[in-house]
Amino acid sequence: MIRVKLRTKPIKGNLLSLYYDYYPAIKASDTHTATRREFTGKFIYSPVEYEFKEFTSSKGITYKSQVPVLDKAGKPKKRKLTAEQFKYNQETFDDAKQGETTRQGMINKGDHSFLPGKAKTLDFVVFCENLAKEKTGSTAEGWTSAIKHLKRHTGGSLPIGNLNKSFCEGFKKYLLANCSNNTASTYFNKFKAALREAYTTDPQILTTDLSALIEAIPEEETQIEYLTTEELQAAINTPFPELHVMKNAAIFSALTSLRWSDIQKLTWSEIQSNEASGYYIALITKKNKKAPVLPIPKSAVSVELIGQRKNPEDLVFPGLAKSTENNNKMRTNWLNIAGITKHITFYSFRHTWRTLQQERGTDIYTQSKMLTHSDLKTTQIYSEIRNPGMVAAARRMDNFDLSALKSEKTMAAHIQINYPDILSDSDRCYHCLNYWGELKCFAFPHRIPTAILTGAITHDKPIPGQGNDIVFEADKTTST
Repeated sequence: MIRVKLRTKPIKGNLLSLYYDYYPAIKASDTHTATRREFTGKFIYSPVEYEFKEFTSSKGITYKSQVPVLDKAGKPKKRKLTAEQFKYNQETFDDAKQGETTRQGMINKGDHSFLPGKAKTLDFVVFCENLAKEKTGSTAEGWTSAIKHLKRHTGGSLPIGNLNKSFCEGFKKYLLANCSNNTASTYFNKFKAALREAYTTDPQILTTDLSALIEAIPEEETQIEYLTTEELQAAINTPFPELHVMKNAAIFSALTSLRWSDIQKLTWSEIQSNEASGYYIALITKKNKKAPVLPIPKSAVSVELIGQRKNPEDLVFPGLAKSTENNNKMRTNWLNIAGITKHITFYSFRHTWRTLQQERGTDIYTQSKMLTHSDLKTTQIYSEIRNPGMVAAARRMDNFDLSALKSEKTMAAHIQINYPDILSDSDRCYHCLNYWGELKCFAFPHRIPTAILTGAITHDKPIPGQGNDIVFEADKTTST
């Protein structure tokens, strides 16, 4: 009698893949192919840590396998799961366990019809979403965006049995038609990685290594835009209260060279100073517990830009949201109002730092050290910065006037108090003939700038970077 047992297999990201183990091997009803395993396409969070180790077989073949990480007592090192992860594990495992019971009942009746059709109907979109759970930070965002496009292209689901080279080429054409070339290249690489993972997890899930049959989208060389000194000052002076946290973080990046990921997790304990060197950031890494030291200008720690100092463990930029499509449009609106029509991303502000430093005479070696944060380690967090060139480079960014940011914070508070429903509708624009509703109009199809919504700008004439010549027109059919 064939027995079925639900088992787990460790995979990357400290996840466990769930599969059914048949003993002896079971034959599919239609293909009569014998198999010992049927993967469910479902995953749970591992309660213990795993790591890859290299082994050599009796035939001299070297291979890697995942094994539990051992603690000092020689026992598997446990991982602390969140309440959400624990609940997800319990529900997913219980569901798979029910599948085990169902299969055993069918086997007892001589019915093997669940093979291989089950593998063919697994949803590849769900498979990709499970892979995305292993990722963190910007990598996770890239996977999430790629999956969104996959859902749009497929209508939300994709049985693995429908995957073939023709579909893959079609998805490639879709990405190229709907994204920039390099964005399409990034998303398609995620798609290829998922194909490869599906094939290597179990060839019965995906019988052909499609990732090896399709070509990646070649990346094009791109020129990263940056802001000039005058443009950066104009951006600082342009109010945009609903985006003031991201705006200030972008300005902070332009003044310090910090990456988005570093700014997002920056705490007050990491901003330090001493009399000899001035202000600096000690980014304590989990890996070595040492602090790469980055000198920063005094303007970067001004009250106007980052506010009053708070508790050491508090974030300097609390509420700094992920880079979403809406935030990107809002950032574009802010810069357009400032008269800047370049394609500026958050990374452009870090590139701005490098360009302005070069204009101010900072040598390439010092720029490189400050941009990459390499070899800038100190054994004590409060030690003095030993590189005078880096201190001098930081002080070259101290000539920007940030006073406009103080009034912007006041305006943001004013909006929150006096216009609590500003994100749903606006009385100030309601009587305009060009108004659509939901803070959009013919002049600003993505989002009407707050300066117009609050009456700071009357919009009797086009504002810089608007992209059209549409202005306020009173709607005679509505009463004021």
